[in-house]
Amino acid sequence: MSEWSEPQPEEQWAKPSDELKRQSRRVLQLQQANPQRPIIEIFAQMSEET
Repeated sequence: MSEWSEPQPEEQWAKPSDELKRQSRRVLQLQQANPQRPIIEIFAQMSEET
């Protein structure tokens, strides 16, 4: 059990895809353009764009 609960080595960690990185940049752009806009609206817009 203790071996199972050890953390994974860093080389086995999940890495964000290029698509996720692109979408994250877009969310930040939209949020910076209109900081008062609710984040849920931004994510809704993102789902329409993809």
